[in-house]
Amino acid sequence: MSNIIGPHGLRRYALPWLLLDAALPSSCFACGNRLGSTQALGACHRCWMGLDPALEVTPMLPAGVTVASAVRYTGLARRYLLRAKFSRHQELFDPMGRMLVAVFRQLPYRPDCILPVPSHPWDTCARGFTPSVEIARALSRATGIPIRPLLRRRWRPWTAFKRLDRAGRKILAARAFRLRHDLSGISVLLVDDLMTTGSTLAACSRCCAEAGASEIHGLVWARATFFNSNN
Repeated sequence: MSNIIGPHGLRRYALPWLLLDAALPSSCFACGNRLGSTQALGACHRCWMGLDPALEVTPMLPAGVTVASAVRYTGLARRYLLRAKFSRHQELFDPMGRMLVAVFRQLPYRPDCILPVPSHPWDTCARGFTPSVEIARALSRATGIPIRPLLRRRWRPWTAFKRLDRAGRKILAARAFRLRHDLSGISVLLVDDLMTTGSTLAACSRCCAEAGASEIHGLVWARATFFNSNN
């Protein structure tokens, strides 16, 4: 796990830090326990070990598309993702991307480019970044596969996916994305931070297929445990 967290891994801090921690104790953002001397990016070693990569590959529509994931979307994974996306701790996206690298190296395909799944334009403006792009950076650096942000999310509809049920997400996703580039003969890897119902990745996959992509696969950091590939 140390090589996934970063170049320095989990750090065991020296005496000066221990004295400072005794005066001003800090807690792990993920579990709330005292951090202690071994930690990284505000999380204790137990929580980092709880996110150890676990490869899962799921077939989905359109036919031939598979989606691989690094971790299951448990309460612990949710706290990591919320901190990265909504508390402006973008440094967490780098180890998330490294987890994708560990998964990708076990997969049989080698795409020509990485297509990050776009957030709603309003969310991108409000945050100042797109989570899928941030996660894809580490994957691109490690593999040399270029990132091509070709997919676009329409301003309308305005409704947030997280407020909808499975059927609603499927309907909304079908008209939320567009791709106006020719991908004839190009194999693509769609990258996203989270897959819940699979509607978003399915819609993006259809856009790529309509653009002529020769092969389409997906790779996400977290996968909801209730995901069903038949939906």
